[in-house]
Order: sequence, then structure tokens, then C-alpha cells
Amino acid sequence: MNLTKTRSIYFILILVSQIFAGKDDDEDEPEGIESDEGDAKELYNKTYIEHQTKLDQDLWKGYKTSRIPVKNASQPITIMMHWHLTHINILESDQTMGIHGHLYMTWMDEFLGWDPANYNGIRQTRCKKWQVWSPKVRIANSISGLYSNYDISSNSHVIVATHGTDRAKVEMYPTFAIKVGCNLDFSDYPNDEHNCTSSAYVQQPMSRIRISPYFMTATVSLAWDKLSGNRKNKMMISNFKIVNVTNTIHYYRNGSYYSIEPITTKEQAQT
Repeated sequence: MNLTKTRSIYFILILVSQIFAGKDDDEDEPEGIESDEGDAKELYNKTYIEHQTKLDQDLWKGYKTSRIPVKNASQPITIMMHWHLTHINILESDQTMGIHGHLYMTWMDEFLGWDPANYNGIRQTRCKKWQVWSPKVRIANSISGLYSNYDISSNSHVIVATHGTDRAKVEMYPTFAIKVGCNLDFSDYPNDEHNCTSSAYVQQPMSRIRISPYFMTATVSLAWDKLSGNRKNKMMISNFKIVNVTNTIHYYRNGSYYSIEPITTKEQAQT
């Protein structure tokens, strides 16, 4: 079949078994030494590398990556996510859709945090993904399998910014390459429209981990549009045009999906 005309496709990203939450917008400007206590001259004479090395040693000493970073185990941690798509491809013969891009995630870690005055004003540091706790995000309808570890990269640089001595904001941007099955019906060609869904979830219940969109919808930056010169206007992929990209939250419990957020402790532990 020679496909010469444009068809439309809707991409829907579903975050499964999660809940909305607010965003912490605290952004403080770096400052210098905040106290005159101690030997200020000696502190200033240290190189940045020395301060950074000391911070890393103190920060990760005794840190456990297997522990959800909340001190009150009865309270869940909220992970804010944003999906940024940089490539989409539709394979008609296999009835599949491939999506590529970056997954932005951020949360508060209550086992990190430091006083910048003790490290010559350093408020932000970086680490590798394996050094810090992070949620295990899986794709429910991936053709690689329900528990595939290859849809979202295990490698990512992480930014850790102190928000006081008792917590720090963690940010990471792993890449993803996801392929999902789609029910593509071409009976109305060339005016056919398609909905294709990718469903993401975490393995822990809502009573431990909750997910909230960082923005209300995913973003798409495929390539530069030759006619307008604007990257945001590029919505054509092969013979398809992307009509809409959206994300919704559903709650999975006892084999069924619900659109209403569970309220009781028992329901949240099962969702």
C-alpha cells in the first residue's frame, strides 16, 4: 500500500496508580559563608575541590539507596514527573509505536541535606543515579514485557540541592526508548485517526510512593520545522500527524482501573 496522504495519531501517556501533589518552587540563590564561627581564613583558603570532596564524603556516608527517603514510614513520598518526547515512530506492519526522549523526575530526600556554611557556600552537587534512591518506573504495556528494565535508562546524572540540613531536592533526567503495541485501524484511510497509549507505573503502592505530573501534559520537540523554522511546530512523523499528546492518572487496584483517587488507608495500600 502506498501511503501518500497524512493520517492522524493521538499519543496518550497514562500514569498508573498515582495522585497529584503540589510542587516545591523554592529556589535559593547561592550564598557564601553564613557564620563567623571557626577559622574563616582556613575555610576560604580551601579549594573548591576540597570542599566538594568533603561534602560528598559526608553526604553519602551511611546513605542507603534501598530505603525510601522519608523519615516517617507512614507518609508517602511524592515523585513529580515530566515526559519530554524527542522522537516518535509508527511501524504499521507490526502495529507498534516507539517513543524516545527524557523523563524528568524530582522529589525531596529527607536523608540528604547539609548546611552550606560548612562547605564554603556549596548548595548543589551532582552524583550518579546508582548513588541515590530513585523510583523504579516501569512501562505496563511495553512489548519488552511488564518488568522490562530496558525501557528507561539506568544511567543518568543527578542534581542534589540542599533545602536545609534535613532534606534535599533530587532531580534526574534519564532517557527512555519505549515501544508499545497499538491497535491501528486503516479502514478509513486516508482519514484514519488512532489513539496509542503508553502506561507507566511504579511497583510500590500509593501508601509508599505517589506520582504527580510536573506539568499537566507531556511535551514534544521532534525536530526543526523547515517551513516555519520553529521546532515546536514539527508534528509530522512519516505519513502521520500528531494531533494531541496528553497524560491522565488512573488508579489500579485488585485487577481494575479507577479514575477516582482512593481515600482510605486500606485502598491506598492496595493501589
